[in-house]
Amino acid sequence: AAAAGSGGRKRGRSSSGGADVAGALESNLGLLLVDFLRLFGRALNMSEVGVTCSGGGCFYSKAGQGFLDRGRPHLLSVQDPLDAANDTARNSWNIKTVRQVFDHAYQLLTAPCAPAESLLGRIIHLAPVVAGRPIPPWFHEAPGPSRDRGRSSRGSSSKHQQQQRRRSGGGSGKSGGQGGGVGDGQKERGRGRDGASGDGERRKSSGSKGGSQQQQQQQ
Repeated sequence: AAAAGSGGRKRGRSSSGGADVAGALESNLGLLLVDFLRLFGRALNMSEVGVTCSGGGCFYSKAGQGFLDRGRPHLLSVQDPLDAANDTARNSWNIKTVRQVFDHAYQLLTAPCAPAESLLGRIIHLAPVVAGRPIPPWFHEAPGPSRDRGRSSRGSSSKHQQQQRRRSGGGSGKSGGQGGGVGDGQKERGRGRDGASGDGERRKSSGSKGGSQQQQQQQ
């Protein structure tokens, strides 16, 4: 069914009216989300079919590609675009739970809703802190070269300020280190001088004591 739907869409693109309809559908993100949830949640036969993005995207036979695991045929199969012999999803052991979540989200999005109800609010639950955040002022601005230049200039100025702060911090650290080294050298020199003077005084005192003892013995 998925392959037939894909083929039907491709055939519709051949005419001008079909191309307009396909372009309008693909530009609607809501329809793309619902179609994705329906395809991978309930429509895709994962036991026999795999998915690849090569050649614009298509389906292939898992048995014909050599990706069919007889012991676990329900696994998702996704061909590696860089290596055709590699199945990137061969270890998707929890794919059944993922399919159940996708199918549940598809049912919630396609169920009837009130006029003021948010459909995404059914499947995406935001915390009060996140939901209460104000909308940034640039959100409604149209993208353009002037806006990009403003962002680039702000980014360059902030980077320049950070570099200046790092340089100033590094210079102060170097000066502090040099000052510390000078202070340590002065302390060591002072200690050496104090030790030398103390030794000289001890020697003088010991010499005077020895001379006085000799004089007493001679007397």
